[in-house]
Amino acid sequence: MFFRELITPDFEDVVSPNVDTVYCTAWLDLTRYPVVLNVSDTNDRYYVMRIMDAYTNTFSSIGRRTTGTDAGKFAIVGSDWEGVLSSELKAIKSHVNTAWIIGCVLAKGEGDMDNALKILK
Repeated sequence: MFFRELITPDFEDVVSPNVDTVYCTAWLDLTRYPVVLNVSDTNDRYYVMRIMDAYTNTFSSIGRRTTGTDAGKFAIVGSDWEGVLSSELKAIKSHVNTAWIIGCVLAKGEGDMDNALKILK
């Protein structure tokens, strides 16, 4: 799911969201297979893909502060998965088989929304 507009102080779905970022969210079923997350080169733009378990404990963050802003490919794997990944993928192991991603990308105002949303797609 994508939020296609900047959030205002009136937004009540999540407590205290940032008002200068666009968001996306996804639930992952890791029971049988890994889920591959491809991140775009953000050209030094701030972004973060916070990966949490079903209890909202963050077990990994992919983003400018942790992995940089170059493009990357990550395989999120469940606790029971024992396969082999391609060498181009960096494994992120979840301790449970359900994960939740909340991603956000900096939007430099309303006129920058298209650029920010392109990064999320």
